[in-house]
Amino acid sequence: MRRFFVLAGSMLLGAFYAFAAESRAEAQHVHTVEEGETIASIAQLYYGDPKKERALRAENLVLLDETRPLLPGMRIQVPHLLFHTAHEGETWAQLALRYYGSAGRGEALRLLNRGEPEGPRPGEELMIPPLLVHQSQGNETLQRVARSLYGKRKGAFELLRLLNPDVPARLEKGTIVFYAALDLRLSHDGLERVTPSSPQESAEGGTRERQQLIAREFPELSTLVRSGRFVEALALGNRLRGVGELTEIQELTIHRHLATAYVALERDDLAINAYLSALELEPHLELDSLRTSPKVQRVFKLARELFREREELAAEGD
Repeated sequence: MRRFFVLAGSMLLGAFYAFAAESRAEAQHVHTVEEGETIASIAQLYYGDPKKERALRAENLVLLDETRPLLPGMRIQVPHLLFHTAHEGETWAQLALRYYGSAGRGEALRLLNRGEPEGPRPGEELMIPPLLVHQSQGNETLQRVARSLYGKRKGAFELLRLLNPDVPARLEKGTIVFYAALDLRLSHDGLERVTPSSPQESAEGGTRERQQLIAREFPELSTLVRSGRFVEALALGNRLRGVGELTEIQELTIHRHLATAYVALERDDLAINAYLSALELEPHLELDSLRTSPKVQRVFKLARELFREREELAAEGD
């Protein structure tokens, strides 16, 4: 089945969004689940520590529901710590837009690296931890979440505040909090596995089981999006993508719903990726301007322009 989409090359149009989407892809590795694997065993495989399955669950919302088993062929994102060598003229805002999808997170990136306000020094090696998601269960504060995630680390609350400027101090149930995972270094074995590769085919077998799961759960996806349950929609959409055996129409619909959910969660970079995947399936895709929010329309327009730019570059190459 199709494919984890990775933006590539030097895109000329919408450069900031291209960099954001591209680096998001670069920042992760896609692991295809094999028979008998568990989240803990996959964490051991990449991090050398099965307890870091929490990071895999936080990155792959589909895994938050521990009652849902892994199926061979499912694709799991493996977040990990990156390092970036600063270039002349780069700013914290540019780097934050590239790696975190928002220039407004530049101050957080500076804090993480104890950098100078005017920008990183050329040649300086910067730490770029992945952003993961904490979903509040209610009856907690941002300060308490900071202590839970970082212990007594100095500046932890300030870091969360910079990463989540619109999140209130007291969190309601379901509130999404982004946090920088500082301890996701790859093990030696993990480093050997995280190399550029083409998407793997789904494992053979279990076709009937996967088709039954799709028939049972696919209709729920649009209901979740319409009701504003975006975290659950992402979990279900990514689960269905990983299962495979989708028709082209089903896959197109999933990408559209994922894009809407990502926009709602302020991850425009991932929304652009989702729309680009949809446009790969249907190049003449259009949104209903009367039923689609202006924010979603704006992101879709950026993705469509970027898609057309890719087509033009490919035509020139031919």
